[in-house]
Amino acid sequence: FGYYVLPFLLGDRLMGRIDLKSDRKNGALLALGAFAEEGQRPEAVAAELAPELTRLASWLGLERVIVGERGELAAPLHAILHDSTPLPADAYREPSPEDTATAEADEVAPEPDS
Repeated sequence: FGYYVLPFLLGDRLMGRIDLKSDRKNGALLALGAFAEEGQRPEAVAAELAPELTRLASWLGLERVIVGERGELAAPLHAILHDSTPLPADAYREPSPEDTATAEADEVAPEPDS
């Protein structure tokens, strides 16, 4: 399901799971993956989930919700939220050790004060 998945409950029923990440730099709540539980209709779950995602983004001080491509709730959430910038399935992956080493090597040390 993803790195950090939250349950979506409606009343006392588990309706779906959503992998969320806050992108404060760009003012967005990222729904990297959105999955309906077995036996749930994705369109019905998305209709209940979309306003909650918007409310959560607002509470976090974020301006918008961006939905990724993973999961059967992605398409209905896109339709409801009118998200024009979907995330590719591999967006915001955890950096590999090679990526981290490269980033550290690219860092420039500040010049000493004269």
